[in-house]
Amino acid sequence: MMPEEAGGWISAYWPVPQNIRALTTTRGLFQQDQRVGPPKWRPEALANHPKRLRAATVGEVGQLQWLTQVHGNRCVRADFHSCASAPEADAVWTSEANLGLVIQTADCVPVVVARRDGARIGAAHGGWRGLVGGVIEQLIAAMEDEASKPRRQPVRTVGSILGRDRVERIVANQDPWRNPRPEPEISAAPASGLDLPNTGHDDRAARQIPATDRSAPRMDTGAGVPLIAWIGPAIGPDAYEVGEDVHAAVLAITGRLVASNMLEPSTQPSKWFLNLFHLTEWLLRRAGVETISCQHICTYSNPNLHSYRRDGVAAGRLATVVWKTH
Repeated sequence: MMPEEAGGWISAYWPVPQNIRALTTTRGLFQQDQRVGPPKWRPEALANHPKRLRAATVGEVGQLQWLTQVHGNRCVRADFHSCASAPEADAVWTSEANLGLVIQTADCVPVVVARRDGARIGAAHGGWRGLVGGVIEQLIAAMEDEASKPRRQPVRTVGSILGRDRVERIVANQDPWRNPRPEPEISAAPASGLDLPNTGHDDRAARQIPATDRSAPRMDTGAGVPLIAWIGPAIGPDAYEVGEDVHAAVLAITGRLVASNMLEPSTQPSKWFLNLFHLTEWLLRRAGVETISCQHICTYSNPNLHSYRRDGVAAGRLATVVWKTH
């Protein structure tokens, strides 16, 4: 157990400016009093306790931007006016200080991104559909300066490779071989709750992934400021078994050679184990992110984290929050 888990969150370890921070909550942040029985998840629990999330940010976050997540690739800009609603999107960015961007997951990949100059931050919800559909690329493009030169080549997503009809069939199929309980769409909006005391911060260095681990042809996005990313807790490769449609979608995006580092054949026919960490990192590198950190924390194997594949409809949600100060 990491030190912060006792207080209800895991801190992101990534080499960002001092004014940028990120964390992912655990079960501990929303557990009920042990004296009244074992803690139980309520679907509305996460949205009903924004004060606990703000307490975990050491009081640095004034408002939280929630999203209605639909496993798509839409990216929106957040400000203090937009926080009054939860727009339908799976990525969000802001240049505002003291505004927390919230991504909810229960096996999918939460990704947070920051510009090295500390001017902008962003976050994305990365299920396999969103990842192959271009949610990472849309987030990175949105975080570029408006004055940046136009993109020299279009974002290469599974939609542009396989065609819209094929993608719609993949999504409608919902991976019937190994995912009978796909993570549902998430809708949340701010409400009131209880405070949680801060437990401090661990200054351990982030585990950075060398660029040579899985080569990715970098896109010319026109961005003039280097970006830094952290990949949060998600279902690990030993637990995430997928079928032929997911295999085809990943293969179409990456190519066979690269996919061999992300897809491990299962003992079952026409099934593979997908490494979402590797896929996310490859997409970030291809989008131009040079520095990527990941602690490879598996939600499925960690009982202190929520996992939809492990717990089904009883699973709760983790909240990954990124924010910046002035």
